[in-house]
Order: sequence, then structure tokens, then C-alpha cells
Amino acid sequence: IIGRNFVDFAKLSSGVAPGRENTGGGAFKEPDTGVGSAAAPRLTFGGQSELSTLILVDGADNIQNATGLPRVTPSQEAVREFRVLNSTFLAEYGRALGGFVNIVTKSGTNRYNGSAYYFGMNDELNAQPLLTGNNPVLRQNQFGATIGGPLRKDRTFFFGSYEGQRRAESNKFSSVIFNNLDAINVTKRFFGLTEETTNVLRANDYDGFLAKLDHKITNNNDFSIRYNYLDSTTKGFLGGGGRASPASTTRRNNKVFDQSMVASDTALLASNVVNEARVQWARRTFNFTPVIKEPDLEVSNLII
Repeated sequence: IIGRNFVDFAKLSSGVAPGRENTGGGAFKEPDTGVGSAAAPRLTFGGQSELSTLILVDGADNIQNATGLPRVTPSQEAVREFRVLNSTFLAEYGRALGGFVNIVTKSGTNRYNGSAYYFGMNDELNAQPLLTGNNPVLRQNQFGATIGGPLRKDRTFFFGSYEGQRRAESNKFSSVIFNNLDAINVTKRFFGLTEETTNVLRANDYDGFLAKLDHKITNNNDFSIRYNYLDSTTKGFLGGGGRASPASTTRRNNKVFDQSMVASDTALLASNVVNEARVQWARRTFNFTPVIKEPDLEVSNLII
């Protein structure tokens, strides 16, 4: 899993496949611009649309209301376990035709535990690809740390994680763009528009935090509260829509600010009665603005 988004492991389950971004685009269809924690986990179950998949984090709905796609998920280092359900659902699950992925985040324990990590990729260490031109750029630096432990032994625990990424890579252009670049630029000069190039980089940087507090109110009553935050910026992402090949002047910058807070209380009321209550507050802002604000010039279904 090159991007280290743990939800990719769900694709190992039977009947689960990667979702496909809507080729028609649209104002309310977010493009898959992110890598790592910033990437929306696009999953399909049994051939259903990716919009028929429900992602839960600590039992709380993790789906955007506007687009139906999943929200930001926690860093791989902050996840304790996740469960994939694609048939025979229990009564507590609903609102999805396809399947469910339920993610459980880590909690602190009576021992102090922590970790620090770094993962890097660089084009200097890679073989040259055959289909994307000579010497494409790829620089990815992903780093973070976790810490957890007791605030009050056997009673109150904390856990926190941070993950950051700094990534730059060459945009990929189709052979239609490469083979006709000179002719395209002759036309663009005629209309006084910005010329095209094939050396535009795409950057994907983010910083994400998770903080969680667990408190045992009584031996039969547990309370938990978690806050998740992600600030992500993608620059130079090729825009457009449909089946045509986008050129460099279609590039857009993507800004995502995503945060959520979930509180839950689990009470053992009797030997055979359990009550669980959850409440969530979540907010997400998403922008996908063009870098070059000029009239669109395209050959239908061929070049944008």
C-alpha cells in the first residue's frame, strides 16, 4: 500500500474492488486528488456503486452528506482494527446497499507507549517507467508519531497521533498531448492563451491529528471522546472531465479541511442489557479552484 491508507486492505476481501471516479466529473463529485490519509477510500461491494458503501469510524457515520463519499479516515498508525462486512449484516447496520467498513481507533492503556516513523520514496531509487516520458519526478516523505498512556491508572487514558506528508510528482499526460504539443501551442498562441507544457508537478501535502480520551465512569459505564483533524493541499492536479485528455492549463489546486468529534457512552445496565449512545459533530470544506483562469479550448472527447 504505497500511500499507506490502511483501508486498501479491505480490497483483499471477497467481492470488494476499488471504486471508480465518475468520469463525467461534476461540481459535487470530488476528484481523487489525495494520497495517504487525504485519499477518500473508494470501495465497491459486489459490483455496487461506491456511493453504496458505508464507512464507520468508532461506530459513527464517516460519509459526506454532499457527495456520498467517505470523509477523511485516521492515519494507519492510529487504527487498532477494522472490520469488513459484505453480507449478513447485523441489525445495527443499515443505510447502505453494498457493504460496510467499521474502523476502530487505538486507545491508551496503563502503560505509556509511543512510536515515530518515516517512509520515503524518490525517483532516484526507481526504475524508469515506459509510458510516462523520461525522468518523471516522484518525491514522497511521510512521517508521524503516536503516544498513549494513563492519565489515571485503571480509570482515564489518552491517545494521540500526528501524521504529515510532503509529496511531489510529475503529472501524467496522454500520448495525444505528447504527440501534438507543438500544434496545440500554435493554436493557443493564435488565441493569446497560455501555452501547454508537460513538466507540471503535482504536490500533495497534509497534516493530520487525532486525539482520544477514554474514561471509565464506573465499572459498568465507559465514556470516550475523539477528535480527528486533517488539513490537506494538492496543487497542480489536472482538471476537466469526461473522456478527453486534460492538458497542463486545466490544472487546479485542491484544499481540504476536515474535522470531526465523536463522543460515545457504553453502559452495562444488566447482565443481558447494554446501552450504547453516540453523538458526532463534523465539518468539511473543499475547494477545487483553477490555477489559470482562461476560456476553455477543447476538441470534444479528445483534448481539454
